[in-house]
Amino acid sequence: MKSTSSSRARAIPFRVNVQNACPTARDPRSGVSLRVGLVKRELVERVEFALGVLCDFPSSVNLRFCGEDEMRETNSAYRGKEKSTDVLSFPASPGSSECVIRGRTLYALGDILICTPVCLAQARAHRVPFARELQKLIVHGLVHLKGLDHDRTDAAWRVMLSLEKALVKEMDAALGTPGFTGIP
Repeated sequence: MKSTSSSRARAIPFRVNVQNACPTARDPRSGVSLRVGLVKRELVERVEFALGVLCDFPSSVNLRFCGEDEMRETNSAYRGKEKSTDVLSFPASPGSSECVIRGRTLYALGDILICTPVCLAQARAHRVPFARELQKLIVHGLVHLKGLDHDRTDAAWRVMLSLEKALVKEMDAALGTPGFTGIP
């Protein structure tokens, strides 16, 4: 994994579009609906950091949060699986979406869709803070957008997992523990 300095991260422009940053999730323990307030600034900072590690070129990514119904429908439509899942990644077609920022062309990596209720349930099941689980899913989605796929082979799964762990460790060292939510 290449090193990222703050000057390098600023040298390559990135754009992160966050949609539905206040999703609703049902608490798996109490059944109460929670409004998850995500701090967009920190989300963007962490995604830009990850892009700085993963990309040698100006890039953009769309990050969207959804509920279980939308995720189930999307998973069914694109993967033929009739269930909700935690994260889906949709790589952009080469050259399909580009924009210019500060005089530089940014190349679209694609879209990441995260199911907030599934993320919350997984955080509770793994006994980790919601923000930690969410960071893991964002990194997982970004690694998929860069072309890695754990469904191919066990070796591919191990490589992907190793990269994700290293990236999360580097992100935590540079930015501290994630805290972009109001949910413990």
